[in-house]
Amino acid sequence: MTQNGRHTAGILSLELGHSQRDTQLMLRHASGDTTNIYLHQIGKLGNSATADISKAIFD
Repeated sequence: MTQNGRHTAGILSLELGHSQRDTQLMLRHASGDTTNIYLHQIGKLGNSATADISKAIFD
């Protein structure tokens, strides 16, 4: 998975309600601190941007 793909997958995983721990395991982060970076990015995204990305990937 490319780095951009990893970031997208991590943010979408959290936005879709997956736990931080599950997202950490999926991305194979050794530390939860690394996964926390994605949590900070979620607040910066608009809901419409997240919805558009999710729709493009899953529909």
